[in-house]
Amino acid sequence: MPTERLTERLKKWVKKPDSRGGTHYNDLKKSISVYLNLILNLKVGTTISDIELGFPSVTQIDVHSLESSIKKIIANYEKRLTVKSVKFMEEPNSTELLFSIDSSIEETSGQKKTIHYLCELGIDRKFKVLC
Repeated sequence: MPTERLTERLKKWVKKPDSRGGTHYNDLKKSISVYLNLILNLKVGTTISDIELGFPSVTQIDVHSLESSIKKIIANYEKRLTVKSVKFMEEPNSTELLFSIDSSIEETSGQKKTIHYLCELGIDRKFKVLC
């Protein structure tokens, strides 16, 4: 399975036509982070191709529902990543909700590599995934 999205590979090929080799781990981690930001900030019913794609309204939802929704969306729409757990991290003086995403990726050699993301849900109801 490719480590980068097709549009990312095409952009690189346009800039450097001879660079059709493998992808570095950090590039993969960044590519997944960009895509997670995209899919977590979509609202359910806003895409024509898949009306289930996106996040439900977060106005009346509890932390446990948020954890399971994040895990479900990633499992369904980011196949490069295998999510082990999504956990709420309590931050006493924060205006954001912070979640820890523990997951793994399979490298081209077949080995699994652990990858960790932080996901913030801000007061503007936008998700921000950090590598």
